[in-house]
Amino acid sequence: MDTKQKLSSMMMSEHLLSKVTEKALTHSIRGKALNWFTNLLQMTVAFAVSTSLAYANPSPANIPKALSPEKSVVLNGSIETWHKRAEAWYTSSDVKQRRRQMREMSRPLKRSCYYCHTRNFKDYIEETYLISLQMMAISVEQDLSCKDCHIGQRALNTLGAKSLIQWRYTVNQNKDCTDCHEEKGKFKRLTDEGKKSIPTLIHFLQSQNTKLEVSNQVVDDFLKQLIHLKEQQSEVSKKLLVPNTELEPLMESTQAQDQTNKEN
Repeated sequence: MDTKQKLSSMMMSEHLLSKVTEKALTHSIRGKALNWFTNLLQMTVAFAVSTSLAYANPSPANIPKALSPEKSVVLNGSIETWHKRAEAWYTSSDVKQRRRQMREMSRPLKRSCYYCHTRNFKDYIEETYLISLQMMAISVEQDLSCKDCHIGQRALNTLGAKSLIQWRYTVNQNKDCTDCHEEKGKFKRLTDEGKKSIPTLIHFLQSQNTKLEVSNQVVDDFLKQLIHLKEQQSEVSKKLLVPNTELEPLMESTQAQDQTNKEN
């Protein structure tokens, strides 16, 4: 074999080696890509299954008890008045800090900024502006946040469902939340006016078809709670009507019991 033939043979050998190496690399890359795609598919399927199970067995806090009405019923009062009350919702005058606080509202509701703001952020959406101000004001006045009542865009939890019932009552009676609920009380402490309004609220709840938007269980439980409070008030009233001669021993007995509890 002369020199020319040897060179030709070497070049062919190198070409074949190059082709084999290229094929091997191609197969390797394809194999890695296939493995990556397989792993991704497995993770996607696992995520879908876990999400389905989560929705199939939601926690009690995330089970809707009512739906927010499509067309919100607003409370009484001017926009200017509610805007002033809603300002207390912010803890800072800094614009960036306020934007962060606005996210605390938009995230639980799963709403974008444009649900309340126009695209250029120079104005507000007329249909949602007033109700948003009222929600902000009531939240800060009762020391609550949006997530305490709302589950996403339209669903409400138990507290939200009860609040919806009382919201309807407030509009019907031309009242304000502060008339019946003490400030920062999370709707758990009643004013004197609130205590007096319990029978009216019971009648309102029994006469309204609220079960169309609020679960029957929430309505029934709320009614039982209100009736129990009414009975307690009735017992207190009876004791206050007892003549002084009978009331004094009762008061002394109560004070003695309080003193015993303190000592223990």
